[in-house]
Amino acid sequence: MDQRRRVPAGVAPYTTVAIQGVLQEQPPIKDVPGGRERLCEGVIEVEDMDVPVIAKGSHALRLGEMPAGSGVWLKGRLVIQNWNTGGGTKGTDASRRQRMVLEVGEIIVMAPPYGTDVTGADVP
Repeated sequence: MDQRRRVPAGVAPYTTVAIQGVLQEQPPIKDVPGGRERLCEGVIEVEDMDVPVIAKGSHALRLGEMPAGSGVWLKGRLVIQNWNTGGGTKGTDASRRQRMVLEVGEIIVMAPPYGTDVTGADVP
């Protein structure tokens, strides 16, 4: 008899991960309908791979204020998103899509974008 616990829908097992990479573009901050929360979706480049990330609340504000090219270290949960495209017959593989994203729980800025003045003063 299988004694493993069932994994909740939309959550990958052993989900806590940490990644270090470069923010590709400055992601926009969006207000969630209802106005109670903010959401920010971006992409972190880790070596040759693009990792989609989602931040909510105060993490969304912080990620959305980072300029493209910032070196970041992110920690969070892997979440599986599912949706239907509307194409094909409903419920078939042609209409279903899914992706895995990192839901941000902690952000550390590792380095500013290349060429940024970090002295806080204009240098001649």
